Amino acid sequence: MLSAIPAVLLAAPLFAGDVLATWGARMEVPGAATSLGPAAFADNWGGLRATGGIKPLADGSRAFSLQLWEGGRHVEKARGSLSFREEGDAVRVVYSFQVTADVELKQLCVNAFFPMAEFAGGEIGVDAGKASVPKTCQGGPFLRRTVSCFTLADAKGVRRLALSFARPTEVFVQDDRFWGGRDTMCLRIVLGGSRAYRAGETFSTEFTLSDGGRTRLSQDMKGYEIEAGAEWIPLVEEPDIVPGSALDFSFLRGTDAPAGRHGRIIAKDGHFEFEDSPGVSRRFYGVNICGYANVPDVASARPFARRLAMTGYNAIRFHHHECVLVGKDGVTLDPARMERFDALVAACVEHGIYLTTDLFVSRRPISFRSIGIDRDGLVDSHEFRELVLAHDGAYANFIRFARDFLGHVNPHTGRSLAQEPALGWLSMVNEGNLGNNGMQFMERNPCFAEKWRTWLAGKKASDPAAWRDVPDTLPKSLGDRSSRHVIAYTLFMQHLEADFAARVRRFLRDEMGCKALTTDMNGWHYPATYQLPRAHSHDYVDFHFYVDHPEFLEVPWRLPSTCANANPFANPRMGAQERAFGRVFGRPLAVSEFNYSAPGRFRGVGGIAAGALGGLQDWDAMWRFAWSHNEWGIQKPGTQPLTYFDMCADPLSLAAERAVICLFLRRDVRPLTRTCALVAPVSALTSLDASPMLSMNYAWAAWYARVGTVIGEPPSGTDLKLSYPRDLSASSLEVERRLFNATGRPGIAGDGQIEIDETLGRFVVRTASTCGGFAEGGIIKSGALEADLGGTAATVWASALDGRTIDSSSRLLVTHLTDVQNSGMRYVDRTRRILTEWGGMPHLMRRGTAHVKLAVSGGRWRCYALSMGGRRVREVPCTADDGHVAFVADVSSDASSATWLYELARE
Repeated sequence: MLSAIPAVLLAAPLFAGDVLATWGARMEVPGAATSLGPAAFADNWGGLRATGGIKPLADGSRAFSLQLWEGGRHVEKARGSLSFREEGDAVRVVYSFQVTADVELKQLCVNAFFPMAEFAGGEIGVDAGKASVPKTCQGGPFLRRTVSCFTLADAKGVRRLALSFARPTEVFVQDDRFWGGRDTMCLRIVLGGSRAYRAGETFSTEFTLSDGGRTRLSQDMKGYEIEAGAEWIPLVEEPDIVPGSALDFSFLRGTDAPAGRHGRIIAKDGHFEFEDSPGVSRRFYGVNICGYANVPDVASARPFARRLAMTGYNAIRFHHHECVLVGKDGVTLDPARMERFDALVAACVEHGIYLTTDLFVSRRPISFRSIGIDRDGLVDSHEFRELVLAHDGAYANFIRFARDFLGHVNPHTGRSLAQEPALGWLSMVNEGNLGNNGMQFMERNPCFAEKWRTWLAGKKASDPAAWRDVPDTLPKSLGDRSSRHVIAYTLFMQHLEADFAARVRRFLRDEMGCKALTTDMNGWHYPATYQLPRAHSHDYVDFHFYVDHPEFLEVPWRLPSTCANANPFANPRMGAQERAFGRVFGRPLAVSEFNYSAPGRFRGVGGIAAGALGGLQDWDAMWRFAWSHNEWGIQKPGTQPLTYFDMCADPLSLAAERAVICLFLRRDVRPLTRTCALVAPVSALTSLDASPMLSMNYAWAAWYARVGTVIGEPPSGTDLKLSYPRDLSASSLEVERRLFNATGRPGIAGDGQIEIDETLGRFVVRTASTCGGFAEGGIIKSGALEADLGGTAATVWASALDGRTIDSSSRLLVTHLTDVQNSGMRYVDRTRRILTEWGGMPHLMRRGTAHVKLAVSGGRWRCYALSMGGRRVREVPCTADDGHVAFVADVSSDASSATWLYELARE
């Protein structure tokens, strides 16, 4: 019943009282920290997608379409319009719907989500009656009534929303915390209930809306373009790092060249080690390259590998590589492309960079008939990822490519990939978790139904009392997690995942002689029962996470796109990743993809945030997604405009990488001393009693304790043992009381290394060798560093470069990041959540100043502004007295180019 439609998070500069019409015909209401918009729910409670409404119609109204994912595509089931006008101190809103195709729906409505951090303990008014918003989750739906007036006050008693309906209307309110993974309350204005809807039916609702005072329509609906001027300044690209400069981080990597000189990477006691140095844990940090970036011209391979090493990377992931390495048959290796790939692999090994890759990501073309399915057309890569677990022909195709790819001998090294000691890790199928795509591919391929019936028959034969009532048909959806049918099918998928992993491991070890560590199941369908194959079938656990990953509003991977563009720390999760609970204690943890994606304005903080989280959790490997998706990012970096993910085209994210390298790879952040374990007996993970998703209401705990899952008995010294499945839905307050022995959550997290103010969205990290933080203005105080940002959002940090602490160092790198965008980028409005045009070069950096003061040892200090490659461009005035050095970091101090990197050196 939990909606699949994401809550809208508002971003500056809207203010309370401004109501904004935007994409999907939503009315954003900043004063209530929410938006209202059209919605519908299919018979499995999956939400239909609302699109349209980016541009107003001639009369100013916004049109929308409600679309259901059906047959591998979005199909319109209803359309309508939003009209609005100011009326006194409120805004009058009218939503009109027309059903355009026959469809079964659970509900047709206008809905909104409200953050429980603000509204738990608040009050709902319905006509003359009242209802309380639960402080702790007691259940899902808690109010359903036909009303003429609806009001909502926050926990402080301040009215934040008032709706007055033109005619009595049913409203429905539910606590989303009941289903885990979302700290929100949902309001639905119900237009129609559960039934069959027929094409041509019409519905409408009309109400006035206010958010606690004078409510008006925002004037910010005419688009916003990034251009050089009072707010933005161009920057000069310089992709090559100067050897020995303050930006040459090759000495921080912690690995020697060539990669593999210390033997294989092995998994031991929950961490990675080299064969020749047992007991010494090793960390790895790297970057993905995708598509044609895997096959640059041969002459570019060594310069690129050298650039990676000087950036501080010691690992690389070859990703989306198979589609450019095979010929027209979709499986045979292309000799010319392999020649380029071989040169790149050899160059990385030569420069001490360890390798990982996947055996299937997006290889194509693969026709249905080529794998023995009597069907025209090509297999979608998402469908193949599932078929390979259940269809013999798909598995044979998978093994054929893997055999050729891993067995191909590289003429530069004289070894195949299977024998390459620098190949540390192998993922079997990227993001291939069964259930990622619901039932759409499994229900149309008979192999799943056949294997399901066979598996279920075995269960019924061994334990008829428990399994007799489970139907032998496929479930219609995986949405009802309390259904025994769905739970049983989830256990069947668990079986397929484990069986597939066992078969692939036998192939790798017995036939190929490949000793690389293996993993799988790094996708987004995350039932808790999948922790069993992660623990028993894989050498290490892998997952992905993104902040501001784009969502595409009309056509996949085409503009317009949207992202939350909201402060990641201004919410109850405090910027932590709930996927962290997917770790299995006793197994190393790798994050083979993560990013704070462009064009989000908060990606500058991604370096200190990701580096701090990885260090506190004592993770073992991380890879940023991605360096480049094409060969130009290898051959001619610094020549391309900003895109969603590519580091080579984003000076802001490149600078942020150095924080990850210091905090995580250099281990400036100490691992947390507390441990919080979700304890899951094997019997519970194979039982029909419970099988909910692995999502919690207490992701924030990752800043206070190392979190993860334990299969069986937890290790001694575990500070908090959460019981599966009961504690999956535990309240945030309950976990807080148990973790801190009822003393209350301390203000300083990370065992004193982290401070997060979720009200202001401020993040601070303080260690002996790296300290700094992010704020949307004002003063950051972080150990040896203090920075006054004025009124501009920025991330500022300092790192010692000579192996000492900041207060005793003689050489420091100081980074001051505001925001970087392309020239001519266009957004729907100044919230910059909906992107309509990418623009082009040059990159522009947002102007801003930071008055920086550092506690340092005595002596004469000099401050230098650095180029993007680390050259000392000019000296910056600084003062040094009483054990402090101070200077002004000013993005626009040089009118010819933005400045954001500084070197402090003691003479």
